[in-house]
Amino acid sequence: MFQRISHDQFIAKNDSWQTLLDLDVLSAKEKSAFSISFFSICEDRALLHLSDGGTDSCEIREFSLKELSFVGRGFHFPSSKGRAVFLEKDRIFISTHFDSQSFTKSGGPRKLKVLKRGQDLAHAELVFETDESEMGVYFQRERLGTNNYLVQHVKTWDLKVNYLYRDGRVQKLDLPETVDVLGIFENQVICQFEEAYEGIKPGSLVAISLEDALAGKVIFKMIHESQGTSQVSFRRTQVADRSIWIQVLENYVPCVKKVSWSDNKWKVETVETGSELTTTIELVMPDADEAFVRTEGFLSPPQLMFVKSPTNIMSLLNSSQEDFSNDHQVSRKTCLSKDGTEVHYFFIGRKSATGAPAPTLIYAYGGFGVPQFPSYRGVMAKLWLKRGGQFVLANIRGGGEKGPEWHEAAKRVNRYKSYEDFIAIAEDLIKNKNTTPKQLAIMGGSNGGLLVGAVTNIRPDLFSAVLCLNALLDLKRYHLLFSGRNWIDEYGNPDDEKDWDHLEKISPFHNVDPSKLYPTVFFETAITDDRVHPAHARRMAALYKKHNLPYWFYENIEGGHSGDGALHSNAYLSALRYAFLYERCFT
Repeated sequence: MFQRISHDQFIAKNDSWQTLLDLDVLSAKEKSAFSISFFSICEDRALLHLSDGGTDSCEIREFSLKELSFVGRGFHFPSSKGRAVFLEKDRIFISTHFDSQSFTKSGGPRKLKVLKRGQDLAHAELVFETDESEMGVYFQRERLGTNNYLVQHVKTWDLKVNYLYRDGRVQKLDLPETVDVLGIFENQVICQFEEAYEGIKPGSLVAISLEDALAGKVIFKMIHESQGTSQVSFRRTQVADRSIWIQVLENYVPCVKKVSWSDNKWKVETVETGSELTTTIELVMPDADEAFVRTEGFLSPPQLMFVKSPTNIMSLLNSSQEDFSNDHQVSRKTCLSKDGTEVHYFFIGRKSATGAPAPTLIYAYGGFGVPQFPSYRGVMAKLWLKRGGQFVLANIRGGGEKGPEWHEAAKRVNRYKSYEDFIAIAEDLIKNKNTTPKQLAIMGGSNGGLLVGAVTNIRPDLFSAVLCLNALLDLKRYHLLFSGRNWIDEYGNPDDEKDWDHLEKISPFHNVDPSKLYPTVFFETAITDDRVHPAHARRMAALYKKHNLPYWFYENIEGGHSGDGALHSNAYLSALRYAFLYERCFT
């Protein structure tokens, strides 16, 4: 459903949502499986980005919020990995399929244009263009409530050139290429560093005056310094008129802080939740000092909270149903990886456990600086924990739990360190008699699928079941398929002999050993995955079949890379996954 409700009605908990578009009806009518991945609104119009079957590619259509129908002869663009936003009602910012040179080799947008209503795409004003060998050009609103945009020329995953689009022209922000620009507040550019820079620690949040950034005078002021296990998560930072709302990982659990500028200095306040729950920013109101945040934990269902200044006290708006009994508990544990590095993990099990080993599921990601933190998993609660299973969330190197340095520690030639961390956790669970190899299952998707694929080859004796979802499995050809070129900075270039030397050692497809006794692996993919090609899972399953190794294989007709399909499809997949785990680990 595409719905709306007024701010005041929502705060008053008045459940009077108006349905604007029923996506189930639209999907049935057009024989598709639509979901809305993004939208831009101007007055009574919306640009809806419709993903069919969960693809990253979206068809863009203009929708009337007054007539509640698509606009005849309105803005309409075929499916691509581009994006469109309103500058004004009759003028839009757009990256789409303009011509045969519109996208990079990895599928990212090469060209950014301004298009007027009724204008042919070929005549749209070119704002920026990048080389086909680079990742692409992307844009985001400079600050909530404005019509200025930050344009980011992404050369590689780690190197970016930042620009400001305002008053109809693009101006370069002369900043180090390892900086992520998050917005502009009080005429200051808000940035985060991915690498150490002249005494500034990686992950720290800093500011530089807009005039200095445009003039190339690199003088930064510290807002929040990252240190140890206190890290700014830039992916959730939102810049509004009166304040900046940032998400900070404190000892592996996210909290929210509000930053304001007063008396020529930065003021940082923690938004108190009264508990150690994961707190994430959902929405900041652009013209009011208030926000909507979400709190949750492994054993605490999501709650939507409203935060308003000056007290910054949270008030509950709504909460989800609880699926856990009071018999479960969460504990934090550590173990030493092969090189002596301390690795943390969360362990969820019954308080009333007898001490006997029990079926256990380990989940990890370990890549691209993406942190893994406590979240509520209702399906897992019902289908795994309530049956007596235990769950582990692993904070291995490659992720962002300890900031950019934790990520950097397992990139490229050091990728294997993620796998050593994961294996160390599995061994620790077995050593402490929490579980046994016959009861131990592992799960990972995308880069996490590469992880579980790799450790299955390295230590097949440790596991009984492997859920390998939408995984990257062939590291010789990954850069030739869909978005693969974007990940060369993370893994290395298989066309480079030195890089292939380390990639060959960890590539799941190239290290299957039929002489070993393997656990059963469930390879899952989707025909609509246009990020990691389904060929990875297909070829791996075929290789297992060739060598008579135990495996399951399922290819969904929708869901895309994220696996976010229709409800009935998601329910079927969940049942399939946990039936597999239950069969392998409980019987």
